[in-house]
Parts: sequence; C-alpha cells; structure tokens
Amino acid sequence: MKDLANAAETSYDITKAPDNYSRVNELSSPEISTYKHNVNPFYIISHRGTDVGSTNIKKELKADAAILFGDKKHDKLHKNRMIETENIVKKIKEKDPNHSIHLTGHSLGGSTVQHAMIKSDIVRENVKSVDTFNAGSSPLQLKTPLAKTNKKYKIIAEKSTHHHIKGDEISKNIQSNMIGKIKTYKRPENKLADVGKSILKLAKPHLEKSGLGKLAHFAGNKLISTLSSHSITNFTK
Repeated sequence: MKDLANAAETSYDITKAPDNYSRVNELSSPEISTYKHNVNPFYIISHRGTDVGSTNIKKELKADAAILFGDKKHDKLHKNRMIETENIVKKIKEKDPNHSIHLTGHSLGGSTVQHAMIKSDIVRENVKSVDTFNAGSSPLQLKTPLAKTNKKYKIIAEKSTHHHIKGDEISKNIQSNMIGKIKTYKRPENKLADVGKSILKLAKPHLEKSGLGKLAHFAGNKLISTLSSHSITNFTK
C-alpha cells in the first residue's frame, strides 16, 4: 500500500518518482504518471488529484463539481483520463506483457481511476489492483455506479481498495460512491491542524455569543479537519 500512496503523492510533481521506481515519461502526462519498478515486474499508473497550480485547473474544478453532483459520466476530464489510461495499459501489455499493472489516485484521481475501471474493458481486465486515497465523493450519490449484480461490479470490487482518513469531508461518502473494500484510518498527528483547533477552542466562548459566530466556529472546525485529513501525506509520512 505504501508504494501506491507514494505514487499518488509523487504524481503531483512530474520531476519525482517513488523510491525504487522510475517515471516512464513516454507513458505519462501532467495528469497521469506511469512508474516502472526498477527491479520487480510491475507498473503503477497514478492519476493526480486536483492541483491548484495546474494549467488545467478549470477542467479539474469542473470535474470536482461533477463528482459533487454525481454526474461523472458526462465529465470530459473523467472520459479523457479513461482513454489515456486505456492507451497506457495497451502499450505496457505490448512492451512488457508479463508485468502486472496497478492503478492508484488521490482525491479527484481516485474518482477518475474508478471511472476508467468502469468504462474500459481493457483497463478493467488488465489491471491487477486499484488503491485510491481519500477519493472524491458526493453525498448526493446514494449508490455505487454499478449494481452489485453487474459482472463488472464483481471484478472491480475484487481488485479495489479505497483508503479514507476520518474527518475528511471530501471522501466521506466513498461507501456509496466507490466499488470495493473500504479502509478507514485515524488522522495521524498534525501539529498545524492541532494549533488551529486550539485557537478555535479558545475563541469558542466569544464566537458562541451570536448565531453568526457559532456558524463561523462550526465552519472553521470542519475546514481545519478536512484540510488536514484530506492530504495524501497522511498515507505517506
């Protein structure tokens, strides 16, 4: 799991690769990074999450909105990443047919990884495992994208594990949004978040004197909790 989390993290920086891996530039793009193990016969394909510094940020935010409203099937970024992943898988199987392929992604990347598994027979049949980290989810999506009776559902469920940190509102609804095993973890110690919560605790008596103050205190707690819990570093440090 650690290698896959590291791959999800390094996909935010195209100059890096996880320890013991090399980035395969000809099978990568700014949004999807492909890593080959330096010794063992396997590849990791990692879908990057939303990056505020990305030149594609408008499309990524639009994709985030599609996740929120449960409308991923009409989102172009989800579709384009599916096509790109399919092409990467084809090229790996042509070049290294005996190598296993593993998919990973954080946040938005977790959502686009599952979309590729659902929509592409080539991806679904040739990928050995899928691990997502705090995958983007929606409270408006009350059931998984495929019925449990669907043949695709069983294949995806057997291969997929979705990792979630308590307190992360962005991935809170993965139980109804994602297909596969769900693993939930406590948030590791985060000094910056703990300082923020301490400040809010001190300010609470003053904030609760008004309705607006109570709302601000509630929103501040939620924001601090989500920002600290959502980070991919919770799985890599």
